[in-house]
Amino acid sequence: MARIFIKTSAISLFYSLTLLVGTLAVPRRSCSRLPGDFSVPKRPGDNGYRIRIAGHPSFYVPGQEYLVTLSSTPPVSFREFTFACLLVSDDITPSGRFEIIDGRLSQFSPDTINCPQLLVHTSKASKTTVTFRWIAPPAGTGCVAFKAAAVQKKQIWYKDEQGLTLWLCEEDIGASVAPQISTGERDSNTECCACHTAKYTVTMRGLWSQETHPKDFPGGHGDHWSDLIGASHTKDYTIWKQGGYASLGVQRVAEWGSTTTLEREILAQTRNIKTVIRSRGLWPARGNMSAVFSVNRTHNLVSALSMIGPSPDWFVGVSWVNLCTQDCDWLQHQEIDLLPWDAGTDSGITFRSDNAPTIPTEPIHPITSSYPSNPLGAFYDPSGSPIPPLAKMVFERTDNTQYDDLGEVVCEVDVASPDTTHQGGLGMPPKEGMMPPKEGMMPPKEGMMPPKEGMSSPNGGTMPPKSGMMNKGGGEGNRTTPMMKKPAPEEIATMPPKVMPNPGNEDPVTMPPKGRRRQPIDCMMSSWSEWTECSRSCGKGTMKRQRMVKQKARHGGRACGKQKEKKNCNAGPCPRDCMMTDWGDWTPCSVTCGGDGTQTRMRKIKKKARGNGQACGPRREERVCGTATEC
Repeated sequence: MARIFIKTSAISLFYSLTLLVGTLAVPRRSCSRLPGDFSVPKRPGDNGYRIRIAGHPSFYVPGQEYLVTLSSTPPVSFREFTFACLLVSDDITPSGRFEIIDGRLSQFSPDTINCPQLLVHTSKASKTTVTFRWIAPPAGTGCVAFKAAAVQKKQIWYKDEQGLTLWLCEEDIGASVAPQISTGERDSNTECCACHTAKYTVTMRGLWSQETHPKDFPGGHGDHWSDLIGASHTKDYTIWKQGGYASLGVQRVAEWGSTTTLEREILAQTRNIKTVIRSRGLWPARGNMSAVFSVNRTHNLVSALSMIGPSPDWFVGVSWVNLCTQDCDWLQHQEIDLLPWDAGTDSGITFRSDNAPTIPTEPIHPITSSYPSNPLGAFYDPSGSPIPPLAKMVFERTDNTQYDDLGEVVCEVDVASPDTTHQGGLGMPPKEGMMPPKEGMMPPKEGMMPPKEGMSSPNGGTMPPKSGMMNKGGGEGNRTTPMMKKPAPEEIATMPPKVMPNPGNEDPVTMPPKGRRRQPIDCMMSSWSEWTECSRSCGKGTMKRQRMVKQKARHGGRACGKQKEKKNCNAGPCPRDCMMTDWGDWTPCSVTCGGDGTQTRMRKIKKKARGNGQACGPRREERVCGTATEC
């Protein structure tokens, strides 16, 4: 039986090898990837069709699975398609492996020899989205390109251009391209066991210039950074994060450099905010922006952003940076390189692209040298080289001995008990068992956040919330040891919050109480437009240009400059032909007998020729006259 099995296996192996050799011997033609037979060439552009990868990864990890989608922008749809992943190095060889998710929408091409791993439509029914599973190729493959063709109807089709091509490089190649920020995941890395409040100075150093990023650089002093805006906050609040969608405030910062709406959104998150971070922008984009902020045990995360100006919706920033260390202390110094991010609200690809709203909006995602894959893109580089940092954000601790502004706390950290955390924070009511405030304690520092309703003091006023408490020991007999400050009577009354209009699904926005010192905000203006053509082709004319006010000056900030300018042009004279009087009468003949004589006539110059005008003619003419009569 053993001999029979071996013989049978050998025969099977022989036939398998024969089939493989026969397959390899078949000449392989180039795969056209056309979704049908067409009598007209493809249309230019992408018609709003897009290739997307779930999570917008900056690079792929060999062997990892990804969800890849081909979609249209409503109301546009498509009926037929082809979809492939090819090596960038030759644009022919398939890379990675596809798996079909919905067989009603997609299938593999029947031409398995010439077009292996080519996905095509199952039917010509109208569709707006089709998704596949893609398993990344092995290590060492390098960069790949997802390419698609889509047929809108009949002879209207698009292929490979703009959004129908997406590059993705291998981890070891693309990792250096990925922006360095906190991921924003709510894990143990966001926890903090430090007791005291720490003060920091954050400095954003602009590195973006014509020399570092020459491609599409917006010259003429148009390059700028908007105001830096952000906050120190709890893990229950996110200003922005990769893969999330931009709020209205983030959108207005990224598109227009206006921080007003985002500042309102931040101030509305009273219990989750420790300090609002704000610094004046830079115009042009050189120099430093600095601000001072504080963090504590519950408000240990920092997020901030600034618009890359001008741009469609690009910005730089950090999200969820944790300044607390695992040994219950605070970082002394940290530097983070800042690379460009796309807010997902505008589809422009150059710094001065016309407005092109992205509908529907996309998640916030990093911009790399290979994504967007349009060669006209401001950061596109066919080599896939990393984008040099546009800026650097530096956190420098200046003081870590000050207790929390809203109540000094005696804190003993039990390293073995990770659950012993501070209770409350800004706007949180005190826990049961808190000791009543002692008389004669100092009032809270100026600039504290307004107390929440329902927190009563013995004198009928409102007590500020306790910033932190620690339980000591365990079981019965646990005690809390708060030390609280009592507000002065004149600080108890606060203006009721002013509720702003609610845009969409955003949280209601509240304005800060009156009397708080507001930071001056300088006017921010767009760059100047190009000069218009001269109003006259010759002679004295004028040229005009204008700019927009992006943000008006507030609270005594620097006022806006002129919105319109004009200058003289074409000061040279206009061409003019010479103008002369009519000819005068002929003079009498110079002789009356004896042969030929002459007559003359004259004319005058009324206006001389100017510029390229026709020159003046002769002012004197002569002609022969006389008779043959002898004298």
